[in-house]
Amino acid sequence: MSSSLLRLWMIVFFLALGYSSVAQSGSGTSLSIGTSTTTVCERTLSGLSTLDYPFTVTCWMKLNANASQINWPIFQSNYVGNGYSGIVVGYNQNDQIFVNMGNNAGYTQQGRRTILANAPGVFGKWVHLAVSVTGPTTADIYVNGAPRTISTSGSGANNFHHPANGTSRIGFRDTQAQDHALNGELDELSIWSKALTQTEVRDLMCQKLQGNEPNLEAYFRFDGTGTTVTDYSTNNQDFTFGTGGNFTRVISEAPVGEVSAYTYNVAQVSLSTPQGVTLTGYNNTGGSDGVHLYYNTLMPDQDQGLGTICDSIGHFGRFIATNPNQPNIPGRISVSPAMTTIYTRPKSNNGTWVTAPVTQVLFFSDIYREFLFDPSQFIVSDMDRYPICDSSTITAPRVFNANYTWSNGGNTRTINNPGLGQHWVTITSSCATFTDTFEVYRDTVSDPLALVDTTLICPGDTGTLVVYNSPARPPIDSVVWADGYTGVSRPAWNTGWYYAWVAVSGTCWQYDSVYVDYGNGTYYLGPDTTICNGDILTLEVSPNATNVNWSDGSSNLTLDITQTGTYWVVFERNGCTLTDTIEVEAVNFSINVQPSYFICTGSSVRVTLNASSIPDSVIWSTGDRTASLQVSAGGNYSVQAYKAGCVATATFVVNEESGVTANPTVDIILCSGEEALLSVRGLIPEEYTDSLVWDTGEFGDSLIVDEGGTYIAGGASPCGPFSAYFYVEEVNCNVSLFIPTAFSPNGDGTNDTWRYALNGLETVRMVVLDRWGNEVYVGEDVNGPFWDGTKNGSDLQLGTYAYYLIGTTYGGQVIERQGYISLLP
Repeated sequence: MSSSLLRLWMIVFFLALGYSSVAQSGSGTSLSIGTSTTTVCERTLSGLSTLDYPFTVTCWMKLNANASQINWPIFQSNYVGNGYSGIVVGYNQNDQIFVNMGNNAGYTQQGRRTILANAPGVFGKWVHLAVSVTGPTTADIYVNGAPRTISTSGSGANNFHHPANGTSRIGFRDTQAQDHALNGELDELSIWSKALTQTEVRDLMCQKLQGNEPNLEAYFRFDGTGTTVTDYSTNNQDFTFGTGGNFTRVISEAPVGEVSAYTYNVAQVSLSTPQGVTLTGYNNTGGSDGVHLYYNTLMPDQDQGLGTICDSIGHFGRFIATNPNQPNIPGRISVSPAMTTIYTRPKSNNGTWVTAPVTQVLFFSDIYREFLFDPSQFIVSDMDRYPICDSSTITAPRVFNANYTWSNGGNTRTINNPGLGQHWVTITSSCATFTDTFEVYRDTVSDPLALVDTTLICPGDTGTLVVYNSPARPPIDSVVWADGYTGVSRPAWNTGWYYAWVAVSGTCWQYDSVYVDYGNGTYYLGPDTTICNGDILTLEVSPNATNVNWSDGSSNLTLDITQTGTYWVVFERNGCTLTDTIEVEAVNFSINVQPSYFICTGSSVRVTLNASSIPDSVIWSTGDRTASLQVSAGGNYSVQAYKAGCVATATFVVNEESGVTANPTVDIILCSGEEALLSVRGLIPEEYTDSLVWDTGEFGDSLIVDEGGTYIAGGASPCGPFSAYFYVEEVNCNVSLFIPTAFSPNGDGTNDTWRYALNGLETVRMVVLDRWGNEVYVGEDVNGPFWDGTKNGSDLQLGTYAYYLIGTTYGGQVIERQGYISLLP
């Protein structure tokens, strides 16, 4: 292919793109509004004055810094002139995005609700703003697609003032402040009667709207001329501004295209034209920073520096969606297909294009950047051969305002059935005339109808194979067989596969194969095999067999086998005699187990498998693979045994009774002079309590006793006899305390320990403390050991010590005592 034709093929990537029908390329023009003006941009009897929760306002803005300015208003839904009313979205002198919801109660805190978000660093640059409000104190505010923390002020009513047929304004608000005009530029202003999500904000940020999106109430591109600001939504709510004011249209540098793509992760994002030209942007910062790519199909409106490039080839743009308050950050891009140079400029929709050499990756350290590619730089592959089977129609590249001349006389972009061989096409455009040649060649496809699947010959004979062996045979140029034979027919004297390629006139090679088999000799009934007891093996011969004779004398096409033996068949087919023999072994294998078993809860039983012969393997329904099974739970069970590929199955049931398998014991405290009730309820299942016999000779499930001792209740269950043991301890429950106030541990055998008597207490804790509060003795048993005047084996000083007693009676009453002890010599 010639170098000039290479240029033509790649021009195609751009010349016919059809993303949009708008006349201006990129962001077109923006609305520039000065610091003060004698006129306003507004719409009376506006349908936007009724806007209520939820709502969203989005725009691209470029504000001018002004130390004396208080507010930079963007949009006001309802102007009344004597107080806050409707919605006002703007920027204030505190570097904050604000949205006021006024209730027409004057210019006071009580007359509004306000939602704010800090957004420093926005002056002098294009910034995307989205305010998505769902209530008087709930909203999401996004700057360049990243959410900002919100705060609230004002104490007005929850429902703001939104009357029908009010007056709405753009870039201008009520006159309560000194400044009431924007002092900056606006572009791509959209108003919605829904709360856009973060994903929706990012999706729409760098691309033009269609105008018919659901819940889109108004959409202003600010393109065109004159004093009318056109609403591109389906609601047609155009605004106007008066002459003589400070309203002008200027070239917009907002980074907006017709289609876009983005990423806010540490990743890459690509955007491709329908013809396959791709721009890839890389985001290396992560966090809240993002990278947006956009594309415009038309030649840029501002084309300074481009020179003479053939036809409109469109252009890409990149926007680094970063925090406006931080400096520019480096951004990488790459382009595909490969090229040597590109055009680029550091602004959107404005500025002079310059060329830049292309390496593997390019770095541009600015927020806004646009790219345009010279198609003469593209390198493409030479696709100049077309298979005839896929080439009944061939289409030339699309070029604007081009004429086409084909070697067969055609003069449109498409020709039909050019035929095999060499062809050419000449394309004449406003840039140049190019000619290229191409070849239509015969490729290969499979056609299962060219040959039959199988054909039979008798041993020693020669058969004939014919392609498309029917009256409907297509016209054939030639036939080539795999072994070198040529022609529509050929001889076949050996068994095996035969392959043919048929050149059907005017189209591709048709490929097919046929298997040739002997029709006389050995027939295959199948391998020698084994069948299980009760199974049936059916032997069969070909459906077109004649004079069939089986070993049992029958003449059917099939024979059913149920017994061990040698079986054979002789029959005729296609004039040939066929025979075969097969050995069949019938395996007689069976198993059984005892059908039912009984166990008590907590016990088990072993189930044994009985088989007519030793099985090859066994599997129980529990998953066990042993010859017998130990079962410890009631239920239905099964077992399968395998022998020579045959399987036998048996089932059994295990009945489980709970019974009584344990002998419970109970400890009871009995106060002297009182009675205690001994009961087995809750210890023994109720169904086994009626026949209980106590060792006292009494019957029943309970017994009343008035003295200590061991009492036994005996009975029987299906699991055997059982007993319940009650150990009754008789104690003195009358509380009497004796706590000495002095003792002399001198070894004379008298009062050597502090021996106290604590009758009637079930638990005790006696603690002795020295004068500093340190524990020197702790006793937790009424029977000692008692304090001997030492601590850790060392004698303590003589003197006074404090004691504290806490205990509980057998009835659960808490007893507390405290006092002093004298440690005497």
